[in-house]
Order: sequence, then C-alpha cells, then structure tokens
Amino acid sequence: MKFPERIEFPAEGGKIKVYSDYNHFKITFRDSNAPIGINDDYTIEHSWLEIKHNSNDNEYVFTAEPNTSKEKREIIIDIFGGDTNYISKVLQYGQ
Repeated sequence: MKFPERIEFPAEGGKIKVYSDYNHFKITFRDSNAPIGINDDYTIEHSWLEIKHNSNDNEYVFTAEPNTSKEKREIIIDIFGGDTNYISKVLQYGQ
C-alpha cells in the first residue's frame, strides 16, 4: 500500500493511523530542522503535528493538536525508502 498523498484533520485535531506495506527508511518535515524519523520505532514532532512509527506492523500514527485559528494549516513531509520516495501533505482545517 502506498503512503497517502494527503492526510486531513478537522480543527479539533485528533489521531489518524496510516499503514504501509513498506517499512520506510526515513521521514522528514520539509523546510524544517525538526528531528528525522529513521528506521525502527520513533516519534517525531514539528509544530502542531506528531508522527509515531511502529515498525512491528508498519503503523504510522499522526496526531494533530487542535487548531483554534480560522486558518487552514499545512505541513509537508517527505518519506524516503530505498528506491521509493513519497511526498505527503498533512492539512488541518481552521475553526
């Protein structure tokens, strides 16, 4: 299963689980010096978004904090693994 190109959260925030049949090598937040997730199990955070990876079942848990503004916000992540590269947008709508 390909990593999704777009993940959307409501203003209230919450958690979204994503499963992939490929254990990605690295996840980074584009245009950020935030930590990078590499291999195995990890948790990385940037701004209002957290990503936890469980390597046992290739589960990625995206957690968004509530968005109290009226503006939509977006974080772009890059997912790298061997010959496969994905770009995903994580969006969260405003109130």
